[in-house]
Amino acid sequence: MISFMNMGKNRPNEEPDDDEEEGSVSVEKKPVPVVRSFMSWQDALVLLVIGGLIFGGYKYYQYSKQHSAETFAKCAALFEAKNWGAAESCYDSTWKLSYVPPSLDSLRSLRIGTIQDLRNVQMDIFEAAESYWNDADSARAIAEMSKLVPPCLLEGERLATWKQWELIAVKMNAAAPQQ
Repeated sequence: MISFMNMGKNRPNEEPDDDEEEGSVSVEKKPVPVVRSFMSWQDALVLLVIGGLIFGGYKYYQYSKQHSAETFAKCAALFEAKNWGAAESCYDSTWKLSYVPPSLDSLRSLRIGTIQDLRNVQMDIFEAAESYWNDADSARAIAEMSKLVPPCLLEGERLATWKQWELIAVKMNAAAPQQ
């Protein structure tokens, strides 16, 4: 395939042809000069393509590494600002990245787990408050609701119910006599 690998094998044939008879008069043949090139243009093209692939792969690796670092920095800023919902969605989006170093992979798993744990604690508080509201024990329900640390990670119908309970709690606290 690559001509410069066969460079030493392209010598003219120095043996006499079989067509010639041994007793006949022959004219001395001068060897034909062979122009040896280091490589053909096809070989140069193949090497150029291989070099381009290596360079392109290196550039893509650098881009992926930088993009990953920027994304994780943005997620870390959201997490440290205690913007749990946005941080969770940001860390969930990092599963699509093509390059994630092991240290950031473990950090991502740890932080997503932390956010899910916070959500589970809030679900427990919601269920306890719901049982107190169903038992018509508003004082204990409000006391249970005060245990929730903002921001609220409840979703959907539970969030709407929670907001209604907060309005009721505000009205009840306003109506209560001040001591």
